[in-house]
Amino acid sequence: MAGGGGAERVRVGAAAAGLLPPSCRQPRRRESRERLSVCSKLCYAVGGAPYQTTGCALGFFLQIYLLDVAQLDPFYASIILFVGRAWDAITDPMVGFFISKMPWTRFGRLMPWIIFSTPFAVISYFLIWFVPDISRGQVMWYLIFYCIFQTLVTCFHVPYSALTMFISREQSERDSATAYRMTVEVLGTVLGTAIQGQIVGKAVTPCIENPPFLSENNFSAAIRNVNMTHYSGSLADTRNAYMVAAGVIGGLYILCAVILSVGVREKRESSELQSDEPVSFFRGLKLVMNHGAYIKLITGFLFTSLAFMLLEGNFALFCTYTLGFRNEFQNILLAIMLSATLTIPFWQWFLTRFGKKTAVYVGISSAVPFLITVVVLDSNLVVTYIVAVAAGISVAAAFLLPWSMLPDVIDDFKLQHPESRGHEAIFFSFYVFFTKFTSGVSLGISTLSLDFAGYQTRGCSQPSEVNITLKLLVSAVPVGLILLGLLLFKLYPIDEEKRRENKKALQDLRLRTSQLWSGWWNGWRGLWSAWRRCAKGLACVEMALPQVSLMAARAPAEHQHSARPRWDVLQSGWCPWGACRGCCRSCGCERKRVSWGLLRKCREPVVTIWPRQQLPVAAALPLPVPSGMLGCTHCLRSVQLRKVQLKWVEMQQLWVLCVPCADICAVLCRSGSVRAGF
Repeated sequence: MAGGGGAERVRVGAAAAGLLPPSCRQPRRRESRERLSVCSKLCYAVGGAPYQTTGCALGFFLQIYLLDVAQLDPFYASIILFVGRAWDAITDPMVGFFISKMPWTRFGRLMPWIIFSTPFAVISYFLIWFVPDISRGQVMWYLIFYCIFQTLVTCFHVPYSALTMFISREQSERDSATAYRMTVEVLGTVLGTAIQGQIVGKAVTPCIENPPFLSENNFSAAIRNVNMTHYSGSLADTRNAYMVAAGVIGGLYILCAVILSVGVREKRESSELQSDEPVSFFRGLKLVMNHGAYIKLITGFLFTSLAFMLLEGNFALFCTYTLGFRNEFQNILLAIMLSATLTIPFWQWFLTRFGKKTAVYVGISSAVPFLITVVVLDSNLVVTYIVAVAAGISVAAAFLLPWSMLPDVIDDFKLQHPESRGHEAIFFSFYVFFTKFTSGVSLGISTLSLDFAGYQTRGCSQPSEVNITLKLLVSAVPVGLILLGLLLFKLYPIDEEKRRENKKALQDLRLRTSQLWSGWWNGWRGLWSAWRRCAKGLACVEMALPQVSLMAARAPAEHQHSARPRWDVLQSGWCPWGACRGCCRSCGCERKRVSWGLLRKCREPVVTIWPRQQLPVAAALPLPVPSGMLGCTHCLRSVQLRKVQLKWVEMQQLWVLCVPCADICAVLCRSGSVRAGF
């Protein structure tokens, strides 16, 4: 707006002089006190548990479940894992697109997605762990329900991830809430590992000793006699154990979704009040993908996340067959997740003390020596537990840092594109898209690699080629990906100094926006109150022009008795109708009414004043007024006006007073009775 700079100075001066009410006088102090309660942070953090709990259970156990419990061929298992992860990746930008097109509702823009996707996600998750009694349709069964669940959990997780930007406008509060969230999410992985592992671990999966040495004639007999030969458990007990674990995790999913929806309020950005029109997804996508800091960040985390996902997908098989800990692998996984949970607060302190880029280098690189140790040393249970605890420390950093650094990139984007709004979901959804797609490719390739190496379904042991392949998949390949990702982080431009500069600039931008739109709303409310008072005969809007002699000469005869030049206490103008309230009550002068409009292009408020008879100076208008005073008849507060124009609308027989929005807003008081004098 043309007069924005002057209006800013006017508002500051008015605030300093005590002319503004407390709600408008100290926006900076009010914003600095905007803090999230611990309860709100906990409720927000609990919402991250369902995604991590189900994802951990699927990541650690789905591959071994499809191979040894559902007894699918490794080739078909690789197809299910790859297509499911690839579809999961595709659904992220799709959901981000629909979220960006969704208008604001009474529940917010993001919360409806979380609420309505939850029950269907729980049903589809349970059906993944159910073995259907069909011979030829098992592959399609798992493929369909795996894809359905990935779609529904994406409808939960993408809006939940974007919710980070709408729980608070304070960057420190968002970082603190992110730390709460990461702690609960890692705790969710612990729960997923513990629930799935401990329940399933009590049921022993039957296997066949030395399956390569069995002939075709003896193979079926070996399967029939496997329970009596090796284990007291049965395959049916194992399948039931997986379904029980799925039911427990599904109940936890529903509980966390209820706590999130009840305990968290989605806040609307002040800049978002300017327009409720949905943003263009493809225009937003182009802007996001051209943002260099975002591309460099997701590329670096793409490789590091891929390393940990390879480790996650193959670690159960590695512990079972390479290390020989068939009955201990669920406890080893639990040790990793517990260690990660306990070290999340440490990494939050570390990134606050030394910066986020330093935390990336120290935290993620610390996993390298332990990944090498676990395959170099001979199989030893104590050493394996020590390595698991140490690796969990690095897993915590890998969990926390991406979600703590993405809001910094979004803040940087907002400063470069202040007119763009509603793109937060695109940032989060495409980060998850790239991560999931590459993890699907890697998991599919790793399962195919096991097939090529000669993996034996239902075997108690595996050939040496399979053991070598598993060592590569949990050690050599992840180490290479971690080193490549850390090298790419050297190009990431947002260090601590840049982040502090962005924070200060964004606070100033939000302060200006908040002042403008809070003033606009208060102006609307004040003028509406003035109209109501005028309609009741209690008060009305007084209007005067600087041409006192002209006005006195042209005043109609019936108004001469009340049209004496009257200078009010502010000495700022003369009212041609005399004392406004007395005029309306005693002399029979027509009441003047006030309405409010908003011009679409210039966005200047319009105050319209009309009596039944046109004003006496119609021939002299439109009359540009270079400056004047705006004040209240009750509290006698005023402020200098600029770029004010009084216009006579011939077609509608209306007087129109055009005043810049910020000038009107700068002088409002609680009484709502406004006087304009020039």
